[in-house]
Amino acid sequence: MDQKKIAKQGRNGGGAIPSPKLGTMVYYRNRIKRDYIRLLNYDSDVEAFEEWPCTITYRVDECEYTCTPDFSVFRRQSAPSIVVCTKQANVNDPQYFPRWTACKMWCQNHGYEFNIVTEVVLLPYQPLISNLKRLAVHANRAIPPQAYEYLMRTLMQELSPLSVAEIVQRTPLLDTTRTRSYLWHLLATGVLVTDLTIPLNVQTTRISWNGGRRMTE
Repeated sequence: MDQKKIAKQGRNGGGAIPSPKLGTMVYYRNRIKRDYIRLLNYDSDVEAFEEWPCTITYRVDECEYTCTPDFSVFRRQSAPSIVVCTKQANVNDPQYFPRWTACKMWCQNHGYEFNIVTEVVLLPYQPLISNLKRLAVHANRAIPPQAYEYLMRTLMQELSPLSVAEIVQRTPLLDTTRTRSYLWHLLATGVLVTDLTIPLNVQTTRISWNGGRRMTE
């Protein structure tokens, strides 16, 4: 990505977050795009996605304009899509209609679906997005091998999920605060699983082993 664009996005409140799925940083210029990136990283149906995949040219009153969509998204169960992340107000603004029409026509000609992601579209996913953001803080922390094995043995012996409080109780050799952080890390890396559509709670969240998947320390 052009370094001037990165600097400009930073001044506008944008930034970048890592994408394990792409193995690189993914840039955003607003909260809508940032939150959608988190969903793309989390969604197991998404095989891959690409930033700024194309530039679409269109004309209005003899003037030429361009639109560069935010993403192309490739899913296992559906056709690829071109995605624009923008405010809901822009979707309903007549001055944007030629842009949306041009994007739709491009997609029809190239075998893509066209999707617009707004704050309204993301609203039902806010608990999940909030959890993903919270777990991201713990994603890169290190767990001592002994602590990892101790926690995993405890969880792998259970047939049903344990609450965080129960896990803390069953691992008395570990510091309580660190145990919770270790659990968030193992959730962030997919070694452990929970229902991320429910807000995470340091006492009641129920966690289980993601059968067969182990983390290399």
